[in-house]
Amino acid sequence: MRKSKIPNPKSLPVRQAGKKEKKLKEEIGDLLFSVVNVARKLDIDAEESLQMAVSKFMRRFGQIEAHARGKKIDLGNMSLKEMDRVWEEVKKKERN
Repeated sequence: MRKSKIPNPKSLPVRQAGKKEKKLKEEIGDLLFSVVNVARKLDIDAEESLQMAVSKFMRRFGQIEAHARGKKIDLGNMSLKEMDRVWEEVKKKERN
């Protein structure tokens, strides 16, 4: 597995971290702008697509919360591995 080239801002001096964070924000902005342009060229409403994605995330995360409640597990103590497993189960159920 390749190591990420994205620096951890907490490991850099404060001034350098600010510059790196600004650059990363600019790059993320460029990426978002490009995705919106692709949607526009495909005659897809980017805002509606984002709203649909947020709704889907909220629905699926709600299922993770319900799973945790059912098992009497505090969500904060639930491992990422367990969350991922439940997330994949929810996705599979939605597709069927």
